[in-house]
Amino acid sequence: MDESIKYLKEQFQLEDIDIRTYSPLTLAYIGDAAYEMVIRSILVMQGNCPVGAFHQRASRLVKAPTQSKMMECIEPILTEEEAHVYKRGRNAHVSAPNDGKSLATLLIEHDEKKILPFHMPGHKRAPFDFLFGAQ
Repeated sequence: MDESIKYLKEQFQLEDIDIRTYSPLTLAYIGDAAYEMVIRSILVMQGNCPVGAFHQRASRLVKAPTQSKMMECIEPILTEEEAHVYKRGRNAHVSAPNDGKSLATLLIEHDEKKILPFHMPGHKRAPFDFLFGAQ
């Protein structure tokens, strides 16, 4: 794992940043992704099934009301610092529009180089160009 993180940091020219400097919404954004990966991994380890069934199960478990119920279970065992960060995040409010546009729609409407941070100066080919059919 450490090797993978080191490799990604080098490839994307990332510096170490104190996570405590991130806003609660930024932490919630990445936390949601990590939480969904954990849920998906658990579901897949329970056995193979159609992808649609995985998606339905995962969707039920990652929605906000379910996350809230799970937090009620683990909140008593959080450290003081974890509880503080959780409360900051819970009290933060996002004002982004939720119009349900997919990534594909956004890419059609806008230049993907403005949306996705994968195009870095000095790189002949962006790491994720294969997503867009670049050779």
